[in-house]
Amino acid sequence: MGKQAFRSNNTVVKPLPLTAEFADQAMLLTQQVFKDDDQESIKRCFEEATRPGSHTDFMEAHECSDIRYWVAIENGVVTGVTGFYNEIPTPEAIWVGWFCVHPDHRKQGLGTDLLRFTIQRAKDEGYECLKLFTSDLDDERAAHHLYERFGFVETHRESRENYEAIFLRLDLQT
Repeated sequence: MGKQAFRSNNTVVKPLPLTAEFADQAMLLTQQVFKDDDQESIKRCFEEATRPGSHTDFMEAHECSDIRYWVAIENGVVTGVTGFYNEIPTPEAIWVGWFCVHPDHRKQGLGTDLLRFTIQRAKDEGYECLKLFTSDLDDERAAHHLYERFGFVETHRESRENYEAIFLRLDLQT
C-alpha cells in the first residue's frame, strides 16, 4: 500500500492525488454522500479524472475540463474527497467538485483540512475565484457552516426537482 493522508491528534491531512487504486472507493463514498445526485455523472467524473479522455462527450456536454481529485486515506480506506474542474466559459474560476467526508470521519477537522487544501491549490494555480454549489438537502447542509467560515458567499439559488441548489463563490485575489 502507498502513502497515507490522515488525521490523528492534531495532524493536518495532506490529500493525495486520486489514482486508479482508490478511484472506486472515492466514487462509492461520493455516491453515498450525494445519494440524491446523478450517480452516473459521479461515476463519469471519477473515470475521467483517472483516465483523461475517457468521457469526452460527457465533458463537452457539461462544458467542463480538467477534472482532478484528491483523497484522504486512513488505513487504506478513503475518508474524504476533494477536487475541482474548469468550466469552459469561465476559465478564471475553478469549481469545487464532489467535496465530501465519510460520515464516520466528520467533526474531526478532515473537512476543514480538505477545503483548506482545495483553496490553496486553486490560489497556487492562479485562479481568481473558487465556486461551488451545494443544496438545502440534509446531507449537504452540514457543510454550509464550513463554507461560510472560509468566506464563501452565496451568489444565487436555483430550484431543482427535489431541492434548492445554492451557488457559492470565494474570491481568491484578496
